[in-house]
Amino acid sequence: MMPPSDESGLGAYLPDRPELMSQLATLAVDPLPSYLFAGPSGSGKLSAALAFASMVLCDRGGCGSCDVCAAVRGGHHPDLLIVRRSGQQLEVTEARDAIRFAVGVPNHGAWRIVIIPEIHRAYLAAPILLKTIEEPSSSTIFILTSEGTGSALEPIASRCVRVEVPRPTPNQIASYLRSRGVDATLATRASLLAGGKLDRAEMLAEREEIQRYVDLWRSIPQRLRPDPRSLSELAWELEEGAVSGERKRGGRANSRTEGAEATSSDRRERTELLLLGFESFLSTFLKPSDGPVRGSDSVPLDPVISLEAVERAQVSLARNISHSLVVREFLFDLAVRAVAQI
Repeated sequence: MMPPSDESGLGAYLPDRPELMSQLATLAVDPLPSYLFAGPSGSGKLSAALAFASMVLCDRGGCGSCDVCAAVRGGHHPDLLIVRRSGQQLEVTEARDAIRFAVGVPNHGAWRIVIIPEIHRAYLAAPILLKTIEEPSSSTIFILTSEGTGSALEPIASRCVRVEVPRPTPNQIASYLRSRGVDATLATRASLLAGGKLDRAEMLAEREEIQRYVDLWRSIPQRLRPDPRSLSELAWELEEGAVSGERKRGGRANSRTEGAEATSSDRRERTELLLLGFESFLSTFLKPSDGPVRGSDSVPLDPVISLEAVERAQVSLARNISHSLVVREFLFDLAVRAVAQI
């Protein structure tokens, strides 16, 4: 089977990545019960999973232009379930819903497909998923995506065919965004700010004031002063920057938990913006000078102290703490430790 071209509807899933598309097309000829699409955050694992689903479900091997491919792309094909977790971890009830779908009979064709994104966030549900993946229905294919599994999920990973999804280059990301109708200038800007993350690039392309947001974070070394009022004002500006700018939202894929999915999606977007902010702040220390430019009355910042403050903030973020609180804690922590070093 020849991989779909970048000009086809299906090729738009992973433009400029012919090796990966060719591998998926080969696997789709005689699919096995379970796959693990592994790669770093934002590498396009879900896009790859949807491309593979189209190749399996479409009578023409993933033509990209038929009703089946359109339904898969939109997430509403009757024989496709994309499991959307409502919180930080996949709940047992959500896994059971997926299993009930998996043991059903296909509505059309020979296959049903269950896609479980971020299986590394399924520790609670892993035991019941394992039994179904060990003894799958003859007509069901599981596609799991993961940044890493760890020992608790290794039994599931060991029963899957592993497909590596490497992080895309800026040119590949820009090509992907252009294929989704993004203006070429916006596509280039988003691809350079995305840090190799496809999902972040999509989100950035919807935000017309993203450069101002990045510049706000880069201005921290110039504006960090050891008084609560100044720090609170700076935190408020950073928080406002995360939500400012018109966003051109499209319709979301159909979901059995639409409200929960929207909430989870919004948090993921805020998290990506905050991570971008931390990266933008740290980038100020990469200049060939002795350090970032500071204001006349700002606190001098040491690169090591700054990196440690970012790492502590990222731990808080992973614990599901409020984004606003994470920003404020970060700034106050940074100021206190910087003053202590003077």
